[in-house]
Amino acid sequence: MRSRGLLILGAMAAMLISAAPVAAATGGGSGGVIITVNPTGSVSSGTATISGTIACSPLWTSAPIQVFGDASLTQPVGRLHAVNGDAQINLTINDCSAPTAWQETVVPFNGRYAAGTAYVQVSVFGCDQVGNCDQGALTAVIKLRAH
Repeated sequence: MRSRGLLILGAMAAMLISAAPVAAATGGGSGGVIITVNPTGSVSSGTATISGTIACSPLWTSAPIQVFGDASLTQPVGRLHAVNGDAQINLTINDCSAPTAWQETVVPFNGRYAAGTAYVQVSVFGCDQVGNCDQGALTAVIKLRAH
């Protein structure tokens, strides 16, 4: 019985940790692009705005770096439905000494976003001027607040 209790306690802890709005992760390339998502986004007239930063990969040695990607936003509505949308990320990093901010407006394609919890998935790919390429991805839980 004790092992079952520890198993349940461990599962609850994993759920709490996975739901935390801390949103930074290293992506999948050999160097890794570091992406962050701000833990709070905004919503106005059913459209959401999310933001964060993208830090240079250690593989990138020659700026500017062109970065392309996708940000998907899913907000559960009840038990069986979710509002979904995505936005394209397209930015140029001119200086790798500090992370570069990004912000995207996500227009849903099947409903309207509202204040509350939402799930973000961001994936990016970029290459520097001499052809060094890398990528990164992140999944995070955020809160949308009415604007």
